[in-house]
Amino acid sequence: MSPTSKTQTISGGFRSGGYPLARVIVVVFFLILFAVVGSMLIRQNDMYQRVADRSVELERSEREAIAENESAKDLKKKVGSDDHIEQIARDQLGLVKPGETIYQTGD
Repeated sequence: MSPTSKTQTISGGFRSGGYPLARVIVVVFFLILFAVVGSMLIRQNDMYQRVADRSVELERSEREAIAENESAKDLKKKVGSDDHIEQIARDQLGLVKPGETIYQTGD
C-alpha cells in the first residue's frame, strides 16, 4: 500500500455540499434575522415620521398662540383709552359727536 491509500478523504464537510440541513437552518436563520431587522427599521421610520408631523403641528400651534397673545396685549393697551371708548360708542351704540351728520347708505 502506498502512503496515500491510507489517507481517507472525509466527505460531507460543510463546504463540500454536505450537511444540507445545517445549510438550510443557517439560511432560514439569516432570512428571519433580515425580516426582523427590516420590520424594526420600518417601525422606527414610521415613528420618526409621526414625531416629525407632531413637531410641525406643535410649531404651528405655537405661532398661532404667539399671534393671539400679541393681539390680546394690543387690545389690553387699547381698552380704556379715549379712542377705544369713542370707537365703541360709534360702532355699537350709533352715537355721534355734536355737529356731525350721519349719512346712511343703502347697505
